[in-house]
Amino acid sequence: MGPYRIRFSDSDGWQESGGFRSKREIHGSTSLRLLEILSTASHPEWCEVGHAGAVIEGSLEIEFQDRTLRYEPGDALLIPPGPAHRHRPRAVTDRVRLVLVDDPGGPEILG
Repeated sequence: MGPYRIRFSDSDGWQESGGFRSKREIHGSTSLRLLEILSTASHPEWCEVGHAGAVIEGSLEIEFQDRTLRYEPGDALLIPPGPAHRHRPRAVTDRVRLVLVDDPGGPEILG
């Protein structure tokens, strides 16, 4: 795949874990990830990894330490890393799809 368009439908299979599915494409210093969160997904631990991306389908709630925010299609998220910004996602609809920009050298995180 070239650097100008990524077709996740042409990508290798999904990585799946506990109601989360993802496909990842890496080009140089940029990684794009298509992430699906199903309503059956469980994310009991707080996540302290930073995330940047946008919701493209479904409704998502992200619980932070002091509030819960709801994201709809077209909403972007920019969560800095660290314990002060720890969070947990939850699909409000049957399925939520997001496109996330990741560090290609970072961990493979599904949720």
